[in-house]
Amino acid sequence: MILTRLKSILSNVLEIDTSGFELSTQLLGNIPEFDSMAVMNLILAIEQNFQIEMRADELSAELFESLSSLSIHIKDQIVLLDSIEIA
Repeated sequence: MILTRLKSILSNVLEIDTSGFELSTQLLGNIPEFDSMAVMNLILAIEQNFQIEMRADELSAELFESLSSLSIHIKDQIVLLDSIEIA
């Protein structure tokens, strides 16, 4: 579910076809449309769509390296948020 939603968000933000993207798909440095402005727009879209906060101290080039690294971060943030709400 995270992967499908993330691919849709990327498609909308970058205005490209992401249907062939897999977890191993490299993002930063591999997709010409994925520039610094796209990163900022992607962060906002992820925060809105997944209802998470991507803090500045968590952001790095490695986070946006691949679809896998970004998906894992989103999953971890959702799990963290759920554990905080339960407590």
